[in-house]
Amino acid sequence: MVASPSSPNDFVGRERELQQITEFVDANHPRHGKPRATNLVILLYGLPVVGKSALARRLMAEFAERYPDFHFQINMKGVASASGYISLTDAMVGVIRSVHPTLTLPLDNLPAIRGIYESCFKGRQCMLLIENVGSVEQITPLLPVTSKSCLAVATSRKDLSLDIALGTETTLSVKLSAMTPGDAAQLVQSLLPHASADEARELARLCGDLPLPIRLIGGLMAMLESSLGVADEEYPPEVYDAMRSLCLFPATFDGCAATALLDKTYEEAEDILGVLLEYSLLDFDLATGRYHMNDLVRSHALHKALAADAHVVEALRERFVRYFLGQLSTCRALLVQQPGPAADDPSRGDTSSSSAAKERATLLFTRERYNFDACAKFLRQSPALGQGALALEFAETLAAVTCCLGHTAATPSLSAVAPTPTPLMAAPSAAAAAVVPRDDPAAEPKTG
Repeated sequence: MVASPSSPNDFVGRERELQQITEFVDANHPRHGKPRATNLVILLYGLPVVGKSALARRLMAEFAERYPDFHFQINMKGVASASGYISLTDAMVGVIRSVHPTLTLPLDNLPAIRGIYESCFKGRQCMLLIENVGSVEQITPLLPVTSKSCLAVATSRKDLSLDIALGTETTLSVKLSAMTPGDAAQLVQSLLPHASADEARELARLCGDLPLPIRLIGGLMAMLESSLGVADEEYPPEVYDAMRSLCLFPATFDGCAATALLDKTYEEAEDILGVLLEYSLLDFDLATGRYHMNDLVRSHALHKALAADAHVVEALRERFVRYFLGQLSTCRALLVQQPGPAADDPSRGDTSSSSAAKERATLLFTRERYNFDACAKFLRQSPALGQGALALEFAETLAAVTCCLGHTAATPSLSAVAPTPTPLMAAPSAAAAAVVPRDDPAAEPKTG
């Protein structure tokens, strides 16, 4: 119930509130030996999980040197306890016990308890944190009258109108709302240093830019990342190299794609994949003959790879794009076997082979759609790749394939490629969506 509060190490933001409170304390703190006010009371109020306690602890750390003698924390438990708020006697006894742990107390004599409570503050400069307060009547009896000076910081879900009860000169009420998006993203990155700016903003947005959800989720993710980091020490060196390459796959992949990215023979790649399966770093679907890496493991491996050598990752991305450009080219080669508009003319010959070719092309395009998306993403993100001949060839091949598959509306004009293919890079997602129903985004065709 009573403890000496400490400021959270990951505290960020709240500059406006901190400035407002600092100016209030500066204006009323004892100066030149003549105190303007004995007790100052700051109320932080707002919705749950908005960060009232974190800011309160930050204030206690901020003003510790001005009030150096004692720092007390009292939790009135108005929110956390099913039995309701603790009594004023219990609150005072908690403070007394922290100063006189062995003193025998007359628990049934409130005036005596109050006298001992006041003696803990007499002549001292103290700070008092009172959390989860429900009314001003829970604050005023706890404000010492014998201290040299005392700064009390209270937290509540509602405005308690302290200025009416205690006066405007010695009280300040500050309403807290959600953090700014920038501060919330900064908090995410303080918990997850490997998170990119976009990832941090998205996680903060999903948490409503509220500090407590961000700390809970960010802390859990940091714990999982730490666990994965400890597990890294158990893996042989070849596992690191393989993970650095295979983490580029956004979804499933087959042995041929893994062979290309690992730059090994097929047999060597199969051996490496087998090791990863043994360590449960990959899953294998017998029905489709494809591998999959858990998203958390993949993200961890990618962050490690980028931190270790971003140039190596860039080279791997180029190898990735070149391989799947080959897959797109295969689709294109299959589709050019189509007989054209007069396919229903018997004189044009048997169309069964061309229909089968289109079916094979559609299946291949559908199966690798997420990998084509990844190619487009890599080309957009990399100035070196996105401005070169590789990007242009990928864009042209993609446009040809989607056109042959009957999805010209999803494919921008090829004129958009010059001088840069970037506008066309959005095509894979739209084209893939047109080929495969999006009711289940994770669904992939069974190849048997």
